[in-house]
Amino acid sequence: MFLVNSDGFLIFLVRDPRHDGCDLEVEENVSYDDGNVSHIRKSGDDLFETGATGKDPCNPKLYRRFQTVDELKSSGFIPVTHKAIPLVYDSWPAYLQVRKYPPKTTTR
Repeated sequence: MFLVNSDGFLIFLVRDPRHDGCDLEVEENVSYDDGNVSHIRKSGDDLFETGATGKDPCNPKLYRRFQTVDELKSSGFIPVTHKAIPLVYDSWPAYLQVRKYPPKTTTR
């Protein structure tokens, strides 16, 4: 799995986004455990999270969603700051089809 952090949005992708024209920094060989967290409420078109995302200090390639910030803190995972719930897509083109704003270009 691959991770792109586009202006604070965590985007997990099954396929390497660089092969589809993504020019943002890409983290390779990551894992994402959504923790079966479904505590998301919808308000218009915006998704607001009620959980938290962290990175395993023993395996920095492992990211996990937690139901609460307290659960994250007690787990020992390192909090990952981001603007919304992590997004998971098969490919970069699939992500681009549904996003509202173009990704900000960064240099690698």
